[in-house]
Amino acid sequence: MGKHELRYTVKIFSEGITEWHYFDTLRAIKRFNFSMEPAIPQNGKSSYKQNLILMDRELKKNPQERADAIFLVIDTDTITKDNKQYAQYLQTKAKYEKMGVSFIESYPCIEIWFLYHLMEKFGQTSYQVYEDVLTPLKKVLAGYEKTERYYRSNRTFAKEIMLSQENRNRAIANSIKACKYKPVEGEVHNYTRIHEVIRLFRMLQCVNNIKAAISENMRIPVSLKPTRDANGAMKVTINANSEQLSLCLLKCDNQQLKCIINSTGEVFDLNDSVTIDYHSHLIEILSKTLRTANK
Repeated sequence: MGKHELRYTVKIFSEGITEWHYFDTLRAIKRFNFSMEPAIPQNGKSSYKQNLILMDRELKKNPQERADAIFLVIDTDTITKDNKQYAQYLQTKAKYEKMGVSFIESYPCIEIWFLYHLMEKFGQTSYQVYEDVLTPLKKVLAGYEKTERYYRSNRTFAKEIMLSQENRNRAIANSIKACKYKPVEGEVHNYTRIHEVIRLFRMLQCVNNIKAAISENMRIPVSLKPTRDANGAMKVTINANSEQLSLCLLKCDNQQLKCIINSTGEVFDLNDSVTIDYHSHLIEILSKTLRTANK
């Protein structure tokens, strides 16, 4: 009952083996459901311009076949070195964002995200290239190297970066602070938006949990439709009497996921890692809303 998979597709376009292995491993560990393109890049690296061709193919699909969420995971260190190239990149980014693509940038590189896992207290950093990040990263991840062999076999990387939820939460907190930081003119500023991808997966898990609990409460299968807005919040609707009924809005307050009930305005804190009791106040309200709409 209510066991059907959520109909929401996510596609991640990434540049190199580091991004590919990180998300592929995360998919296996957390059971997140998404696809990635390209397959492991030849020679371990692809360019964002090559990914634009792949994204164009996706965007040209019929709306029913196109991915609901499209992410481009990209390092911006090499792009920002050339003013002309960077200006062109910003124009391209604005164009694709209007089409619904989310650019998940890391400056200078995704390794700043790994460093945030092990940074006890956030501090603004000004690394300009991968080699700059490598020095402090090796102090906390001894022997770190950008190779497939390392990502697949290094136990410290697996333990500290991939398996530790505590460290992942720390990385999310640090990356949120980095994105909120306002650099002064001329200041080099490091940041990453990897947490935005993680946030989407957490919201989808909550929608799945809500769907299962409502189905159990009402003793009938239900099908919820999540829709992400430009600010990263997620509207959850359901078909009732041939109309889309808005049930609730999921949003993130720093790391805390919240569910705002459309009919009452009540706000509930959510935990995406546990199932929701089908007798909980949240589920009773949503189930009552559905019963009323279906009368």
